[in-house]
Amino acid sequence: FCSQQFMTTHVIVDCDPGVDDAMALLLLFGAMRMKRQSRDEEQFEIIGITICHGNLGRKEGVSQLAKNACRVLHLIEQCSNTEALKKQTRIPVVMGSCSLLCGEEHDGATFVHGDDGLGGRTSWIDFDENDEQNSLDAYSRIVPDVTASDWIIETVKQTENVVLITLGPLTNIALALRKDPSITERIRGVYTMGGALNTHGNISEVSEANIYNDPLAANELFTSGLSIYLAPLNLTRQLTFNGESFIHDLVSANPLIGSFILHVSKFYLDFNLASLGTDITNIHDSTAVALFVCPGIFSNWKDIWIRVEAESKLTRGMTVCDMRGGIQNVSEYECNVHVPASVDAVAFNRYYHRAISALSPLKQEFPIAPLRRRFVLCLGGSFNPIHQNHIDIMVSAKRRLEEEFGPGCVLAGYMAVSVDPYVSHKLGKEAMKAKHRLELCRLALKDYYWIIPTRKTCASAQEQLLRNFESHHGIEFAIVIGGDRAKVQRAKQQKSFQTVIVGRKGYTEKLHSELGGKNRVDNVLFVNNEVGNISSTDIRKTMCQMHQTEDVEEKIRLLNDLVQKNIICQEVANYIVKHEKDLYL
Repeated sequence: FCSQQFMTTHVIVDCDPGVDDAMALLLLFGAMRMKRQSRDEEQFEIIGITICHGNLGRKEGVSQLAKNACRVLHLIEQCSNTEALKKQTRIPVVMGSCSLLCGEEHDGATFVHGDDGLGGRTSWIDFDENDEQNSLDAYSRIVPDVTASDWIIETVKQTENVVLITLGPLTNIALALRKDPSITERIRGVYTMGGALNTHGNISEVSEANIYNDPLAANELFTSGLSIYLAPLNLTRQLTFNGESFIHDLVSANPLIGSFILHVSKFYLDFNLASLGTDITNIHDSTAVALFVCPGIFSNWKDIWIRVEAESKLTRGMTVCDMRGGIQNVSEYECNVHVPASVDAVAFNRYYHRAISALSPLKQEFPIAPLRRRFVLCLGGSFNPIHQNHIDIMVSAKRRLEEEFGPGCVLAGYMAVSVDPYVSHKLGKEAMKAKHRLELCRLALKDYYWIIPTRKTCASAQEQLLRNFESHHGIEFAIVIGGDRAKVQRAKQQKSFQTVIVGRKGYTEKLHSELGGKNRVDNVLFVNNEVGNISSTDIRKTMCQMHQTEDVEEKIRLLNDLVQKNIICQEVANYIVKHEKDLYL
């Protein structure tokens, strides 16, 4: 089964679009484009998305989940620069069951995915205010007056070489199988995220959420005779992500989609931090998609049988299986479930990055008229241990842009970290090595998820943005300048990007007068309120004093003084003390 041919395979996705479903859909569409761009023989086409209860429950929840699927498709369409690519996103979205097979309803998991299933209603704003036309256009994908199970039956009967990918509870699939069992003969395989095979669950001690949320439906799929390729928790727990090690790289690969993942996943990661003490979480649903699009990264496959406990309150949703394999199959059940024991996490991350990159149009062919103005900010010159003033400047610039262009227009902020020769020229013996400046920047920004430190040092903020974001589907960039360094006339001459000048004590009045007392002149925006009076010089003096003393307690006292004045954060101070011997160039 690892070497199946995917020639003209037609894919139906059954899902409950929360955060991890959205990430899985993006992977699937990106993989489809990758294969077409490379003219891979294993081509596939996504022909529809069906929606099931799960991450949101009840009728109104399923309705919102259908809109979430449309929002993801709309996002991909914005990255599509030809009619053929846009057509790939114009697929039917069909609402399905809002209750379990037994008729039971549930409220979903808003505490994990946010009140709308995608990180909360303000996490990502798809359209400008009052943009009803684009909103209606996006949601026109939803098919009225037909159920998901009926649509699956009719589509499977009329389509050759069909594969199902299921990312939520299996109610829609079970209903379709009940109504017309003959469709099993036309479904080539089912790629499913679900189950916990002889390991602990995530919604209960023994159960995984998708199976728990309709154990009877899951059991009917596993006993249907269909070939099932399973991604259980045993597998998905081998793949992890957080904002720093995974998502930040995606922002550079595809600023629009990477920023979407950055914003909608914050609630998801915060839940993990509050409940488990870490902001590193697992990539559940994308694992099932990966089984289909890149099976070569998985190993140690077994053919097994699975039965699901649906009666017991104590073990509801438990996936009972025989992991010994078919040779020792004493129950003589059909081993129609194919499951790998291992996945290459590095290869998965690389593939996901490539897939998201593939969703970016070519730089010379980005869509001419993006639906709304979106920006990436960049602040340069943060060559010292980053201090609160720099952060305040970025936050003020974000607010100013949103005042001018609407909430949610700022995708991300980049904190540019200067190259070593520049730092050495400026600071002499107090110049820190690049690896430490980058790490200090990361520590200082941990509570500001949308501000991203550069991965490598760069000569200038403008260079950083030009290299990463030029002509990416209409995204604009803005250079942010603190008031004491602003050169207003030069800023007014720059027509290719926005400049945001943030006022600073002692400079605000002068700068405002240079702009004729206006808060906007051409491509220059001005923040009239003054950001704190913290100077880089204050930090340099303290670092110089610390560098000159051998008394560890005195070093700590000097740094704690900066912390108490809210100039640097405690994590930055701790890092400097710990690494001082290797800190400097």
